Amino acid sequence: MFRTLALLSLATLALAAPVEVQGSKHVAYLASCAPDECPIGFCDPSDFNLVAAGYFANGPPKTGTATPTTFGTLSAFVGNSQWEGAKKTVRLGITGSLATNIQAGANKLKPSEIAGDAALTTSLIGASTEPFVCFRDGTTKFKAMYEGERYTCTADYYCPSLDLGAQ
Repeated sequence: MFRTLALLSLATLALAAPVEVQGSKHVAYLASCAPDECPIGFCDPSDFNLVAAGYFANGPPKTGTATPTTFGTLSAFVGNSQWEGAKKTVRLGITGSLATNIQAGANKLKPSEIAGDAALTTSLIGASTEPFVCFRDGTTKFKAMYEGERYTCTADYYCPSLDLGAQ
């Protein structure tokens, strides 16, 4: 009886153990960002919106106040730029360049539907390319700095890495 209880307890503990993510923790968010304050005082903050990518080297942000490992803008202060419909590339500081391929009309997909793909080409010694898959998001938020101003970004697309070997 005691042996059965001990085995049952071990089995219960094994089932309750957290699932460990295998592979890369790298995540990119393709986002629309709005300034927290109007940078020049009296203005329409939407005049200063950004289309940008936030790269998180250690996994997705845990809170809406998290900041990316690195951040790069696709367009600054242009209202008609978008991720959808054409291949785009954004520079992510010294990390490298993120090339995206989001399908036309992907902004109408339901959250979690596949919207396209991306590839991060590192610029460090031993340059490599890491593949990502992109899903429609629309709700994840993070903070970023651009030209000394603080922005709140809402992810249009969530792109986790597909590289099982990257750490």
